[in-house]
Amino acid sequence: MALSHEAEAVFPQPRDRVYRAIVDAIGSMPKMKVRDADPVRGHLDLSKSVSWRSWGERIAVDLSEPTAGQTRMRVRSAVRAQLVDWGVNRHNVEAMIEATSQQLGAPGGAA
Repeated sequence: MALSHEAEAVFPQPRDRVYRAIVDAIGSMPKMKVRDADPVRGHLDLSKSVSWRSWGERIAVDLSEPTAGQTRMRVRSAVRAQLVDWGVNRHNVEAMIEATSQQLGAPGGAA
């Protein structure tokens, strides 16, 4: 199993609205904490605490606006201090994209 996983989604929303949706989504995700947030750059650095599947994960979210009113969200999750991720990185990435989509009230398209 990989030690990290990355995926993208595109939302037909402006970057500041997607950023707010991500922040709201984090509140509904167990054991997720914001380590650093920069709304100007569209970047969040998150951590997830220890669980039975891992010693914790680092999650980075970066937003870009390829065209006006459209936002590309790139999410990357990586485990810390272990050799196998047991699928936790894929789960983190998919959960972040899904939770953001729910906050926006519209599905995001995988890029």
